[in-house]
Amino acid sequence: EVDRLQDILYYRALGVELAQIKECLDNPSFDRLAALRSHLTALETEQKRLQALIRSVKDTIRAQERNEIKKRVVAHNEQTYGAEIRAKYGDEQVDAAHAAVMGLTQAQYEEWSNLGQEIQNRLEDAVQAGLSPQSEEGQ
Repeated sequence: EVDRLQDILYYRALGVELAQIKECLDNPSFDRLAALRSHLTALETEQKRLQALIRSVKDTIRAQERNEIKKRVVAHNEQTYGAEIRAKYGDEQVDAAHAAVMGLTQAQYEEWSNLGQEIQNRLEDAVQAGLSPQSEEGQ
């Protein structure tokens, strides 16, 4: 009876109706081993499908998180420098620059971010070294 209950649970997990399960299990030619192998194959297929779905959701979450970072960068830039850069370059140019940042791939965004950090570091080094803004390094 325990085996029969286990078989019923396996079939139910696969979405088979109870009447159909009863028909299979009551059939004298029912091969439990073959049924178990079939269940295993179906479960492994479902496992692969779920693993692919999990990978897809994780990728989407990472992409969304990267977009949130870019949105924060654009918002910070707008809040900090928005009035100044809009007055100097105009709304169209600033909006295009923000759209360009949002359109960067992850690799492009990292390269852009690293370049910004490198420029900041070199400027700080030049100031601390007392270099003139007109010097080659200052430029």
